[in-house]
Amino acid sequence: MKFLSRATFAAGLMIAAGQIVSSNTTLGAVITDASDPLLTGASVITFDEVPASTTNPTIGNVSFVGDNRPLTIFDLGSTAPSLANPLFGTRGTPYSIVFDTPVFAFAMDIFSINNHPVTVEAYDSLGSLLGSVAHTPEPGALLSAFTGLGGFASAIANVRIETNDAFALDNFHYTTTANPPAPVAVAEPATLALFGLGLAGLGLARRARKTS
Repeated sequence: MKFLSRATFAAGLMIAAGQIVSSNTTLGAVITDASDPLLTGASVITFDEVPASTTNPTIGNVSFVGDNRPLTIFDLGSTAPSLANPLFGTRGTPYSIVFDTPVFAFAMDIFSINNHPVTVEAYDSLGSLLGSVAHTPEPGALLSAFTGLGGFASAIANVRIETNDAFALDNFHYTTTANPPAPVAVAEPATLALFGLGLAGLGLARRARKTS
């Protein structure tokens, strides 16, 4: 197992990266910005909620679990204060994020340390794949991205992260309500006018039958 020094790990996270993004998401949407409407009203986990060195933490209704090796909150101290305490995973994937209450959208800051692709997948409660997004760093770049998925017809029950590299995630956003809400059908003025004429015609027809 390869251990990274605090300084080396922080330096890797702070390098901006060029990357190639691809997805197989056709019925939902890839989220690349915290201001995305799908994240309206989202809860945010910063991992400051629990002590550093905590493994496989459960925060609120979200559990972060390493299938083969644990996910650990990594204390960067003053080396990278903007990142605070990200959740760190070593090689040995997949890693899972499990929701006690299904969510409709999620996104996170995710970092790959040694120039390896990262794939994020969303599944429903039946274990069916809803969609995925893959980030592949360009040559010579380290991966750093805000990424997530949402907008599916079904709620998201769990997320899986696949990578062959050490990685970290931070600022995990999720929402338990669908955004934007489903539109409410409102009749247009012309439709209302036609409906009114129809009622008037029906009234005249009844009156004609009574007088005949």
